[in-house]
Amino acid sequence: MIKALKTKIIARLLEDPKAERKTAGGVILTGDDATEAGIRARWFQTISVGEEVQDIEENQYILVDHGRWTRGIEVDGEKVFGIDVDAILGTSEDRPTI
Repeated sequence: MIKALKTKIIARLLEDPKAERKTAGGVILTGDDATEAGIRARWFQTISVGEEVQDIEENQYILVDHGRWTRGIEVDGEKVFGIDVDAILGTSEDRPTI
C-alpha cells in the first residue's frame, strides 16, 4: 500500500475518460479524453491522505479541478494518482453519479 505524505492525497479515478457514459435520461456520451468536452473536473476516491491534510478523509469522494492530478502509477494492480489539496473543488461522503 502506498502512503501519502504531508499535504498530498493519493486517489483512484472513478471513471475511465475513454469509456462511454450514459446520462440519467439514457443518452450515450462517447469518451471525451483529449477533447474539449473532456476539459472538466473529475471525481476521485481517496486511498491515502497526508497527515497535514485537513477536512479530507480516506475513502471520501473528491471533485478535482481539470488536469490537477499526476499522470498516475500502478500500485498493487491499480492505477492511482497524486493530488494537491488546493486542486479539490468539493467532497462527498456518497459515491457520485458520473
